[in-house]
Amino acid sequence: MTPLVSVVMPVYNGETYVASAVDSILRQTLSDLELIVIDDGSTDSTSSMLRTISRRDKRVRIVTNARNYGIPISLNTGIEAARGRFLARQDADDVSHPERLARQVESLDGSKLAALGTAVRYFRSEIKSATWRVTGYKEEIKAVSVKYGNVLTHGSLMFETRLLREYRYSEGFAGAEDFDLLTRMEEAGLRLGMLCVPLYAYRIPVVNRRGFEYYLASLRVQRRFAAYRFQGVTCRRPCEAVFRLADSCYRMSYTVESRPVRILLKVAACGLYPPTLVPYIKRAVDVSIRRWREQETRDAATTAR
Repeated sequence: MTPLVSVVMPVYNGETYVASAVDSILRQTLSDLELIVIDDGSTDSTSSMLRTISRRDKRVRIVTNARNYGIPISLNTGIEAARGRFLARQDADDVSHPERLARQVESLDGSKLAALGTAVRYFRSEIKSATWRVTGYKEEIKAVSVKYGNVLTHGSLMFETRLLREYRYSEGFAGAEDFDLLTRMEEAGLRLGMLCVPLYAYRIPVVNRRGFEYYLASLRVQRRFAAYRFQGVTCRRPCEAVFRLADSCYRMSYTVESRPVRILLKVAACGLYPPTLVPYIKRAVDVSIRRWREQETRDAATTAR
């Protein structure tokens, strides 16, 4: 029997949290689903845990990669395996509210949206979905744009499967594969939306050096825009000044979460950077913008000749 919703969840060495992520999907009020878990070459106990779960619940399908291919390839594998009309994402360390899929299907079905995310709760340790209250929120869908940064949490997204098979994930943007996908959809004139109810819980990761690689990937996505506005300056060559800044910080082994450009100073204010680094970041941004303006002036003068 063909399920209504296919949930795709890649995992690599996720023994710590994968059970809670899977459980949050299997406990959905919408039971007409399949959970496709792509084991991306795990070397811990993830594989055995998944086999045990799949024997208990036949809705769980396991696809095992021969080696660690990364998230974009694993997601495309899951898309091809999906049988449902709708395809939802789920990360292996996050948790979905029991009503998430039912509410998203109800909102997405018959709409003109290409992708629908939800509002998100953030947590660091554990969250109990059974006591996770979502009453009191205005049940509305807000139109969103990713032109100036990704405002949709990847794990909360739902699409129609046929549309996702058409666009697929780009393998060259690991870590920002969702941003790339949504950007291409918006550039094609498709609409994106957010259900303004917190139906997805995002686990705040431990910040590490690899986070900057993901951060730089999101900047490469933004390069595709003809103009990118940063602190009131429209750059003809998008993000170049801030890209150089981020690359310099990366070379100095500083770290940042995988987020678009506008959050660079915000994470510093939250203490993810040493406080003493904050003024240097601001100074570097100011210098980069000044140099960018000077370069734009030189380019304009050259063009006038």
